[in-house]
Amino acid sequence: MKNTDVFNDFDMVVSITEKTINDQLTHLLRMGTIHPELIIIQTYDKKTKKYAFKVCKSTDEIPLNDEGGPVRPTISVDIQPQVTISSSGKIITFIIKFLDGNAWFWDQPGPDAELVKYDAKGWQYAIAINMALTQLPKDGSGNIKAPDFVKNQLDKFTSNMFDISHLFMDFQATDLMSYDPIKTKTDSAGDFGKEQLVNFMKAYLTWLTETGNPYILGYSITQNDKTTVSKDEKVPDSLRPTGTTFTMFNDNKNPALSTLNFALVTKGGYGKIKKNPDIFDTNWISPQDQCDAKMIYAASRFSEEFVMKPLFNKLNDDTYNALKGSLTLGPKKSYQQARKATSTGYSFEIFNQDAVSDKYQNNLEVAITNHPAEIHYDVKGNIFVKKINTTNMGFCEAEASAQASTGWHANFIVKVAKDKDGNPALAFEQFVSIDSHNASTDKNGCAKFWSAIGDILDALLSVFKIFDLGSLTSIITNVFRTNIPGIGDINVALGNLDNSFNGAVMLPAGGVFFFKNPSADATGNVSLSLTYKTDSKVAATARKFQQKFMALKGKRRVSLAAIK
Repeated sequence: MKNTDVFNDFDMVVSITEKTINDQLTHLLRMGTIHPELIIIQTYDKKTKKYAFKVCKSTDEIPLNDEGGPVRPTISVDIQPQVTISSSGKIITFIIKFLDGNAWFWDQPGPDAELVKYDAKGWQYAIAINMALTQLPKDGSGNIKAPDFVKNQLDKFTSNMFDISHLFMDFQATDLMSYDPIKTKTDSAGDFGKEQLVNFMKAYLTWLTETGNPYILGYSITQNDKTTVSKDEKVPDSLRPTGTTFTMFNDNKNPALSTLNFALVTKGGYGKIKKNPDIFDTNWISPQDQCDAKMIYAASRFSEEFVMKPLFNKLNDDTYNALKGSLTLGPKKSYQQARKATSTGYSFEIFNQDAVSDKYQNNLEVAITNHPAEIHYDVKGNIFVKKINTTNMGFCEAEASAQASTGWHANFIVKVAKDKDGNPALAFEQFVSIDSHNASTDKNGCAKFWSAIGDILDALLSVFKIFDLGSLTSIITNVFRTNIPGIGDINVALGNLDNSFNGAVMLPAGGVFFFKNPSADATGNVSLSLTYKTDSKVAATARKFQQKFMALKGKRRVSLAAIK
């Protein structure tokens, strides 16, 4: 699917790189949400004559023989979980890397088997996992495994009646024996060792589903009719998410830039999810972007909602209302009727009436261009109006006319600025200029006998002043102070835009997104490159966990410094 075709069913896309996801998993590991030490013991149930597995919290739980070695098959390793988006769709490859430690496996099947110790450093286990996005219960986030400060943030959203869904690896919906034989590595343990590793890891993943799955890749936050939002965080309905789904994109050329993509609908847009997005043709993120994620707004929810519709509606309404008392006019055009796509943006035929006695043409063109840290909407407009009055004087036909023509241009700029705290914020600038304005009257020779014609022409010229330098400039410059739906001033809407993406998708370790480099295509779809800043609580939680873990460590030292 052509990427922008997604906006036929969705209003926004948040695209997050594989590298960003893995950075988040590392944060969860350092904070202890994902335990950095994996210890599993294989046991044998004589009654059922079946092998079973036990996941331990400490090496102290490993039964040892007189020589200090395990008496049963055992894995005792430091781990680093990672994901690989190896295919587009809804399946992700989950890889658990063994950074250090040992494994004790049977050297062969049968009664003659002996336990052999293997250096497990460099081993890894890989399996294709189904992803699932499900809504958390309304009674809070206590049932998920996440850092406490992340739970507190989620609870804050739920208390304000937001709906929260979490995207997680669904081990229950996956065949845990269908591991990836190419990415799974056991080195010297051979194929038989690999078979045993698969059984051990199946036990681990099954245990996670029973005790709390920490492998959450993100949270989607959507609003409903009961949601409460403070004035400082309010965004237009066009940017208020009300539904979310997801898809993944595999980038063969730049694997680390493969993306997890949240597709969202908004209150002012489609409202509800009607289908899952198809697979994208290309990556939303390129190496040149130098970002962790990207937010893409449909043209209908940003460029049209913030710039083109308010401008069109204001010009359409104000000029029509000013003229309709003096000219006989047909019906106004709607925004959709007037709009036509061009190679650089859009053209609008606001009005085009060429009647004999009542002429009115009002057109504008919008070219959308990108500049460093800025999006420009360059607008050129032309207005022409003419009224012809005639009357039969009995001995001749008197005719008199008044007309006005105006050419104007404006430059509307969405740019990166700084908010009161020094963080990036979007701001709006506008420049309006009247290039030409001509107003004139004309009459034939018979009209000199028409005593009222002077007052008629003066009245028309007075009406046509709406198109002169002061009046038209005032109309255009005031468009964006009051006409953004649900907000009013465009600077308020843009100033709160960070709430649009930080209030739509939340990273599992609680990072906060900042944006840079706004850009738009000719259609008006707008993208913001996002970089995330790790919350200070992440580092604090990681330090506390490391101190606690090292104090309670078992017999084998676990090196958190080895986690990269």
